[in-house]
Amino acid sequence: MDTGTAATVKISELREIPPQFLREVIAIPPQAIKCCLADLPPNTGMWTPDAVLWLRDTVMNCSEFSMKVVKQDGSKGITHIYLFAPENFPDTDRSVNRQIKNADLWKHQKDVFLSVTPSGTNSTKVTSDAVSALQLTSGRVEKSLSDSAREPSSAASTIDMPPPLPLSKTGELMDVYVSVACHPGHFIVQPWKELHNLEALMEEMILYYSRAEDKPVNVEKNKLYAAKIENQWYRVIIKGILRNGFLSVYELDYGKHEFVSIEKVRPLMDTFRKLPFQAITAQLAG
Repeated sequence: MDTGTAATVKISELREIPPQFLREVIAIPPQAIKCCLADLPPNTGMWTPDAVLWLRDTVMNCSEFSMKVVKQDGSKGITHIYLFAPENFPDTDRSVNRQIKNADLWKHQKDVFLSVTPSGTNSTKVTSDAVSALQLTSGRVEKSLSDSAREPSSAASTIDMPPPLPLSKTGELMDVYVSVACHPGHFIVQPWKELHNLEALMEEMILYYSRAEDKPVNVEKNKLYAAKIENQWYRVIIKGILRNGFLSVYELDYGKHEFVSIEKVRPLMDTFRKLPFQAITAQLAG
């Protein structure tokens, strides 16, 4: 209520507010305000990773901001604002709103999305009957490997890449897991028969990187690395480098975008490049 963040906690970690403090607590209104940037193009859909990366890089590198309230949407509980760095207030032409609008970062790019599901949560299994409705043409699937590593665009060398993911031919059935669902026209699936191999690989990565010496890594965009996210190690490609020590990465086996500290990134060893990337870009046919 005061920070605007959601968290999952154990019941044993909850405490009742002592009665003697209850009145004081109630007297202080919740400090978090749900906001959105005003006057941006409507119906932008899912924001692109470039837009989120730019916005996060902008706000996390400034200790304080000023804002101008444009309107309040009581039905949704959202306040529409203009956001300013201190030196730009109150010039709306130099607001964060105008900067992101002028940069066209809001434009939705095909097959680009941000995962809202935390890493490690249960996926949804799709049976053979249902997967027949997936449009997994041979050209599309072959392209998905390079797209996973290049998504939305990159100069990653194919020399660094694992072999292509073997998949069923067009019209044949296969069992898959859905790791991320953005909308019917874009979601990520993983081959069911390969999940055991992926789990084994991630266990090997945990063992290796828990023993490996912690050395600074010189990261480069569009290169492959191992990244520690929520106590698991993932194969990722660097999509962006923020000035505050954070990186925007794309999980090549799960199809998710994440932000991680540069301190949690390590070189991806050759032994971990043998298994094909498991994330398959898919859409519902018809």
